Amino acid sequence: MRLGFREKLLGSYLGLVGVTASITLLFLSSTLSDDLMRQLDQRLEAQADGAAKWVSLRRAEHGGADQGFDRQASRLKGVVGSWVTIIDPDGRVAGDSDLSRGDAGLDALSWPEIQAARRGEVGRATRYTEHLGADVYFVAVPASGGAIVRLGVPLGEIEATEARMLSRLYVATVLGLGAAIALGLIAAAFFVRPLRTMTRAAEALAQGNYEVRIERGSPDEFGTLATTLNLLAAELRSKINELVRERDRLSAILAGMVEGVVVTDDRGVVVLANPSASKLLAAPALEGRALAELVPVEQEGARVRELALGGRWLLATSERLRSDDRGVSEVLVLHDVTERRQLELRQREFVANVSHELRTPVASVQGYAETLLAKPLDERTAREFLEVIHRQAERMGRLVQDLLRLAELEARPPGEAGAPGPVSLAAIGARVVETVGNRARAAGVTLALELEGAPSVLARATELEQVVENLVDNAIKYGRAAGTVTLRAEPRAAKVVLSVIDQGPGIAPEHLPHLFERFYRVDRDRSKKSGGTGLGLAIVERLVEGMGGTVGAESTLGTGSRFWVELPRCEAT
Repeated sequence: MRLGFREKLLGSYLGLVGVTASITLLFLSSTLSDDLMRQLDQRLEAQADGAAKWVSLRRAEHGGADQGFDRQASRLKGVVGSWVTIIDPDGRVAGDSDLSRGDAGLDALSWPEIQAARRGEVGRATRYTEHLGADVYFVAVPASGGAIVRLGVPLGEIEATEARMLSRLYVATVLGLGAAIALGLIAAAFFVRPLRTMTRAAEALAQGNYEVRIERGSPDEFGTLATTLNLLAAELRSKINELVRERDRLSAILAGMVEGVVVTDDRGVVVLANPSASKLLAAPALEGRALAELVPVEQEGARVRELALGGRWLLATSERLRSDDRGVSEVLVLHDVTERRQLELRQREFVANVSHELRTPVASVQGYAETLLAKPLDERTAREFLEVIHRQAERMGRLVQDLLRLAELEARPPGEAGAPGPVSLAAIGARVVETVGNRARAAGVTLALELEGAPSVLARATELEQVVENLVDNAIKYGRAAGTVTLRAEPRAAKVVLSVIDQGPGIAPEHLPHLFERFYRVDRDRSKKSGGTGLGLAIVERLVEGMGGTVGAESTLGTGSRFWVELPRCEAT
């Protein structure tokens, strides 16, 4: 049941009166009971002292003999108006004012008031007795000769007095509640009216209507509250507009970030993630999922760590936020460092390969030079040594030249070499045949051109000539002796495929994916004898990609190999 302000106000009045009446009732009841008990105790103690002296006197008259205690107890009861019990020195009941009980000889040592009296103190106790059917207050005092006199009074009279007082307080409480109800109704009718107006205004604010205004009435707290609500509405409208702008700005920033951003609550559940995070973690929907399901568990105290996920390397930076409620607990920023890791790996491989390639020629040059310097040689031997040194120096020169060319291509910004233009494949083929003709004749290789009527391509002439020359030169070196190397052009839709085909021994399938890697050789011994550096095909790939094309190779063992270059077709020719 929902209670309004009027009911609560009325209830507060009733509660106040009820609490006040209850406290008053408890206080008076406790005080009255204590006062009555104090008076009763004082009276019984005085009467018990007098009764003890009388019993002591009677014993002295009979020479200390304990005679007629029941009759003495009855006579004392008539004097003091209380239940009188006389206990002999052995702790047994010697006389009782109620002769009908027949308690003579009863052992009284277990009674606490008797135990205290035997120690010379005034014994007091309250307990329920079957004889009277009520609680009885006992006072016991020692008499001469070890006897004890005990007086007992039922507490019914005190309880009756206390009950009468409580009944009067109950009546006063009912009257007070009636007055509180009347005052509460009047106060509720007075205060509820402006509160209802402000309640409706607050409900409108909660529903997003920040244009609501309240007319200020009386210049009291309600009037101040009305003014405050008006100011609150204006301030809320300003803050909400600002928050909406900030939200839109933050959403745009997160959506445009290359880094992935993941926000979790204190349970480790994702509450916010930008599109980059979904892409990096290969999960289309991240919200509502546990972060531990998406990334490995964080090491204790590690704020920055690298993660290997799905063949990618991610640099994860986490920032924990303290929160007492179930709000944001951790912000995780993901950076894709796969390319950097691959670059580092390629750099290490590059340094290792360069070191390996240079080790042999440098060692050869150094060895032959040391021999020439160590002792005089005949002219023929010295010339042979110098020819070896010259060949190794040329090899190192070609390696350095290719390294510089490859580094230049990889460091060249896009567009620096100029835009590709129309290039005639027939003209390129003719120039390449002219350049490598002597090498082909020396190897007994026939060059065949199938470029008649080939369409022009979009390329850079100098770079395309270098590409074709490199591929033809490789075909001459690694093809079949006295065989044929064919240059063929095949138009395909918007592309033109230029192929260089040899009749060599072919390349095993496991080598094909690695042919365009730097320093990769299928037959290292044959490549070294031919003077190859292992960088030619890597340079070819960079040149072709720089012109917007692709390059590849296919081969069948025993029948030869085909290297192809695909370039955009020039429609203007």
